Amino acid sequence: MVNSTYLIAAAEGHVPWCIPYWDSCTSISATGRLGTAFWVFKLAMIPVVYLYIRYWFIASSRIAGHYASGQTMFYTGMFGALFLALHSLALGAEGDGFQSVRRVGISLYFAGTYFAQLQNTLRLSRSGIHDPTLPLQIIICTLVFVMILANLYLNASWPGYGDYEDAFAWISLLVVHAYFIISYWSWSSVSPDSAHSFKD
Repeated sequence: MVNSTYLIAAAEGHVPWCIPYWDSCTSISATGRLGTAFWVFKLAMIPVVYLYIRYWFIASSRIAGHYASGQTMFYTGMFGALFLALHSLALGAEGDGFQSVRRVGISLYFAGTYFAQLQNTLRLSRSGIHDPTLPLQIIICTLVFVMILANLYLNASWPGYGDYEDAFAWISLLVVHAYFIISYWSWSSVSPDSAHSFKD
């Protein structure tokens, strides 16, 4: 979705034309602050947040039927999704307070989503479920962990890192979303309502 809002924002002159994944010409949130992209971003967030929550319900149900319930995983993923909604609500609003809300919202979205993905991957590896995408899920979780450490290190040690931080965020978002696409491949034979109760 952010790629679509970027194209809309660039076409309307609100952000420069570039390839943000390596040109680092604009932040992700800047693509949804002004013009038509603002409304597209806001309206799209409602179904996107619902889909995130639905995804984590299905993933938790799948685990609950084979290994251990996914209550913690479900609530961690939902936590991240709700903070994405908070970030989206504050997007486009002026003032330092709203800027802080956006930063906290997007940071906790990434944290909640990543830790839910990590829990899902660890539980799948112990569940005995045959999942051909599990090695790719492990690779993605490991890659995200390495990227988190690299981001912290570069931010603390390299004064010029700010020129590349936006590109790093775009790539991080791409990798995190790739997890959802890959894990979904193995769901075709799993009923979304295979389990309805959770307990750890």
